[in-house]
Amino acid sequence: MRADARALAFAEDFDLAVTFGALGHFLPTERPAFFEGVYRALRPGGLFTFPIDAPPPLTSLSHWATLGFDLTMRIPRRSSCTTAPVGCPQSVTT
Repeated sequence: MRADARALAFAEDFDLAVTFGALGHFLPTERPAFFEGVYRALRPGGLFTFPIDAPPPLTSLSHWATLGFDLTMRIPRRSSCTTAPVGCPQSVTT
């Protein structure tokens, strides 16, 4: 399934939601909609798990590499996979 994580179309369908690294791809103003969607998708008592880590020091190469990656991910891009040729991800319906 291909969907916008800020507008999940699920309602109490899952016991567990997991993300690895996705939170860094959302602007701070977009995160509430993301968390609300995850909350809505979870059954009562469901869990949302994600790794958190202390941010690297400002003087570290890791800090600047992470910042550069996050900024790059926020640049709007047009998909070249409109007809889903070989090598492009395709939508899978469940």
